[in-house]
Amino acid sequence: MNLRLLAVGVGIAWLPGSVWADWDLRVTEVFASDETGARREFRLGEGPVFLTVRVKCQGTGAGTYDLDVELAGKRHTFADQKPENGATASFVWSPGFNAHVALPYRVRLTPRVESAARSRPEEASTGEIKPVYPEEIEWYGPRQYEIRQRWSASFPAAKPTEVVVAVPVIAPGLHQQVQTWTKDERSVLARLAPIDLPVLRLDTSSGFDSPVVVEQRATVRVRSFRVNPGLLEADWKAYEALPYDVRPFQANPEPREGERAALDSLFASALPEGGRDRLSPRETAERLFMATLGALQYDAEGHAKVVEALRDKVAVCEAYAETYARLLRMAHIPVRVVNGWIADGAGGPKPPLDAHSWVEVWFVGAGWVPQDPTFADTAAPGATVPFYFYTVPDMNRRIAVSYNVPYKLREGLEPVGLVGPAHWYRFEGNDPKPVIDRVFTIEPLEPATRKG
Repeated sequence: MNLRLLAVGVGIAWLPGSVWADWDLRVTEVFASDETGARREFRLGEGPVFLTVRVKCQGTGAGTYDLDVELAGKRHTFADQKPENGATASFVWSPGFNAHVALPYRVRLTPRVESAARSRPEEASTGEIKPVYPEEIEWYGPRQYEIRQRWSASFPAAKPTEVVVAVPVIAPGLHQQVQTWTKDERSVLARLAPIDLPVLRLDTSSGFDSPVVVEQRATVRVRSFRVNPGLLEADWKAYEALPYDVRPFQANPEPREGERAALDSLFASALPEGGRDRLSPRETAERLFMATLGALQYDAEGHAKVVEALRDKVAVCEAYAETYARLLRMAHIPVRVVNGWIADGAGGPKPPLDAHSWVEVWFVGAGWVPQDPTFADTAAPGATVPFYFYTVPDMNRRIAVSYNVPYKLREGLEPVGLVGPAHWYRFEGNDPKPVIDRVFTIEPLEPATRKG
């Protein structure tokens, strides 16, 4: 499939001169283009997509016309256009969307007759712009980053009897390969419940010198992702026999007070009468994705917890990811929340300012598929199609650190922020009041090869 498409089902024909002065107008072509109006193909995730509309004018007379162009829910009007006899006018516009999915368009041509006694109904053309889908799953646009993380704590007030530190390890993930990795001498590799999160753990119960230091360095290669939607079309029966390491991600944690009712309401409103069985798993996920976007609005000062975010309709990335994940699990679709950092522009991520949460959804036939409801809502507000659902074109700017926090370092103790690290200490007498120092840098390396 490609984007060299004309208007599909064009409803705009020649406008008869007897109706509108002596002018005849029609839309002759609608196609995807670059900003200059030149035809262009877009692979899934590429953009921004521009829509070019060509209007043919014939005859003489007085009057103007309006051209309304709508693409994926966004609308623009070219108002008071003056026809020129025998000329074809080209109109180029973009709402700034990439080709994450097929983009529906609507083009409406409205003559403005100088004589109020003469008018005609608006006529419209509808269709869609389809991106070029990969044959199956495609990883592309690799980038490399060098990462250094150092956590240290000194205790100027008193010496604790025990200190335990856990720092999530920069480990291989769905979209990232760890090419080199080193750590400090004292910490050990361990796995923490409930999801066997790999961490560097330092337990000082046998004595320690101040400061306590945990450090890791890594070089990673990350890639962007797109998937052919046809791979996600398995039926519900296929979800009854999932791999053993995927099944745990079908279950939701115990809901907080007020959370179950809010999620139940949103879940019911997103699906047709009869529930998920009226839809395929892919269709169900798409409905729940769009329901999440409709229920929340991004605000940097918004809520991170699901119940508060749904109550006040404002959220940050954690709440977007958790809300969508919990809705999917209510439909028994496995999903895991990913926490990490995303680069801003050409530079590397700058923790903790660029901390971010997204999700990976398990689709039978495709495996884990990355999706990002936060970026869908902020990159395409008001859109009527699911962006960041079949492709995440900026995965090559993301460093994944942990999945489905909070993990447990001690019973009842949760990590700090999205990606840790967590620390715990025990003391007798005066509180040691640790002074914590964190160093975390992510620097881009020379561009990697463009292959795979």
